[in-house]
Amino acid sequence: MNKFFYFCTSSYHQLCRQGCKKAICWNSQMKRTLIAGYRGRKANGKYRDQGTMRNWFQQQSKMIQVDATYKLNWHGFPVLMIAYFFPGGCFYEVIAKKNFVHKECLSLFLSRVLGVAITIGSSFLCQLLGLLTAAAGSAYGYEMGFVFGQWGDSLMISVQMVIIVLQMLWYSRSHAYAAMFFALSSCATLAAVYHYIPITALMALQTCSVPIIFVSKGIQIVRNCKQNGTGQLSLITVVMQFGGCLARAYVILRELGIDWIVLMPCLVSAILNGLLVAQIVYYKNSKTAKRREKITRRLRKAKQKKHN
Repeated sequence: MNKFFYFCTSSYHQLCRQGCKKAICWNSQMKRTLIAGYRGRKANGKYRDQGTMRNWFQQQSKMIQVDATYKLNWHGFPVLMIAYFFPGGCFYEVIAKKNFVHKECLSLFLSRVLGVAITIGSSFLCQLLGLLTAAAGSAYGYEMGFVFGQWGDSLMISVQMVIIVLQMLWYSRSHAYAAMFFALSSCATLAAVYHYIPITALMALQTCSVPIIFVSKGIQIVRNCKQNGTGQLSLITVVMQFGGCLARAYVILRELGIDWIVLMPCLVSAILNGLLVAQIVYYKNSKTAKRREKITRRLRKAKQKKHN
């Protein structure tokens, strides 16, 4: 009994010096709460044996083990991060009891890790793909000697994407990767300015932007069909994108003629944005129709009740 009581109420600093290997760290306030709760229950005669006291402390530890230790570190990792990957009683089972083969906690840990990896990887990958598309368009237009109005918007977008990627790397404490990315982007810019990149490579990159656009917009269209709604998509934003693609395609036809390498991405974007506009209008009308049906049904029920 004394060992388990020491396990729950030992000194905060002493447990933290041990690295939380043999016990869970509580702060002084939580320690006083546990001691007061134990003494109060003992005075009421609720603890007649060692097993009852042990079960009560285990239940209390599972409920407050993470909330009371959010400022602590366990082997260099913030406890809030550990609480996310080991929620509920998994922190007690895996960290304190060293039960690393617990089925439920192991599956939950793997799902949390995969979810975080997919989220981080997808967001970073989307930024890189957007940067590749914009940079390829601006470099191809510069190499072919087009008017600045034909590739200036792609240049501005590529500069913005470079800044966003640098911020993502820098604020994730990957300073070395941020410096490496800045050096690579600077070298690629100088190579494009001084015509060191062959035109065939630029044409290939510009052609690769078509499937990238198709996949990015196609995923959104398919998701809208499955959900029977467009979610948070803004009609004004999509309409402006659709009109911008049409205007850009018109300018390309007037200035350059039929250059499919430059024209195809604009046409694909215009078609897919047009589908998104049609989806927004269709699902909005369907929602209004459903609301009208509900209102008419309620009115009919109210009239029937009055007649009855």
